[in-house]
Amino acid sequence: MRAEKIKRSEKDILILPGIYLPSKKGLGPQRTIENVVDMLGDEFNFYILTSDRDINADEEYPELRTGELKYDCWNRIGKAQVWYVKNGEFSLGLLYKICSDFEHVFITSFYRDYGRRVLLLKRIGMLKGCKILIAAMGVFSREAFENKMVKKAFFTSLLNNLGFFRKCTWSVSSNEEASDVYRVLGNKAKCILTEDIPRRVNDYNHVR
Repeated sequence: MRAEKIKRSEKDILILPGIYLPSKKGLGPQRTIENVVDMLGDEFNFYILTSDRDINADEEYPELRTGELKYDCWNRIGKAQVWYVKNGEFSLGLLYKICSDFEHVFITSFYRDYGRRVLLLKRIGMLKGCKILIAAMGVFSREAFENKMVKKAFFTSLLNNLGFFRKCTWSVSSNEEASDVYRVLGNKAKCILTEDIPRRVNDYNHVR
């Protein structure tokens, strides 16, 4: 399988959210990305690389089965172009082919397979032209870290010590969240403060 080649532009932004439209179960992270695309989609070119099924679903979206949405290409959904990845196929090869076309890559989780693999590609120098932004989304808060504390602490510390976060920037929504990032990863971590965009009412026809 070969990903389409995209001409790089500072206005081309690739987002890896794990779950995206036409999901009906996605919560905070998905809604935040929908809001960003809705509000800023006329100014920037958003590309979404995401799973082909909803949360805890055993099958792909019905639209992929009927052909309304397609694999191995970009599908226009609202103001974004969306690429659906088959279950279990977030491979290093696919992630490299697509991510390497972009100057800006935004991931919503380093716990998920796609997030870890993007960070690995960055760490070993295969995404030198990409600026990687990671959404903190409260994962380092004391409350969140207390849930499965030993496993999370070990995994985060391992990635940090191996330099997976060294050339990445964290997107935080408050100074408190930035403090959580520094507390867990150290003062050398890079953070930028971004405010949540309020939801604008929009009745999506998912495929346009």
